[in-house]
Amino acid sequence: MPPKKTAAALRKALTRAENEEKRDRLELALLKAQEIKGRGEDPNFSKLAEEFNVSRSTLGHCFNGRTSKRGDGIKCRLLPVEAEHALVSFLEEAARRGFPETEATAKEYALALLRNLSGDAMAEIGKNWMDRFIERHAHSLKSVWGTSQTTLRGGAANPETIDHWFSLLSQTIAKFSIVPELMFAMDETCCYIDKSTRRFKVIGRSKQSEQMSLKDENRESITLIPLVSAAGQLYPPTVIFKGKQIRGKAELPNPLGAS
Repeated sequence: MPPKKTAAALRKALTRAENEEKRDRLELALLKAQEIKGRGEDPNFSKLAEEFNVSRSTLGHCFNGRTSKRGDGIKCRLLPVEAEHALVSFLEEAARRGFPETEATAKEYALALLRNLSGDAMAEIGKNWMDRFIERHAHSLKSVWGTSQTTLRGGAANPETIDHWFSLLSQTIAKFSIVPELMFAMDETCCYIDKSTRRFKVIGRSKQSEQMSLKDENRESITLIPLVSAAGQLYPPTVIFKGKQIRGKAELPNPLGAS
């Protein structure tokens, strides 16, 4: 017998598939009814409902222009459908590039969209909105556990990831006509102050069993980044302290005067 969570997920997936199949059958029935109407005849909803195995009343209501419950639900959404799809595309691309967003940051983007589109600077998103958002777009997104960069660095350095990165680089250079003086190679060394490698949840792609993450949500760390341009120009290394507050910051050595 499968675990309770697995069984619940299977039931939810089955219900979703059945609902999609019902909508497909209803659309086919509506198309045939409209075809009959186009020939100057009155469609027989009872026969069509039996032929396509749909509700006779639902078919009649949809044919006469009544909004479905799903359509009413779309009207009641905080964000327009186009805005939700744009947010889904952004989250998918972020996950594909190895920098998946957490539910908290994704909710901040959604809130910014809501306030911008509504013109209401005080608009808010409900506590459970992000859970419902991921559930609505389960075919594209899912909430998964991510791990630190230290754990995933070896797994992320594979031919597929590297080839994809160079492909993105070539496209960007060609698109913006970037000259060598403005191209920089960067290496990163991450030093954890408290050696924490705690796990954190991110939003990944739905058809991917594991989500590689090139960032760590642990905020007690220091990152050292040396830079050199394709033209051979060298710059002093950049030291980044993650987070607004670092425990014991006053006691840490800071010879470069970083802030």
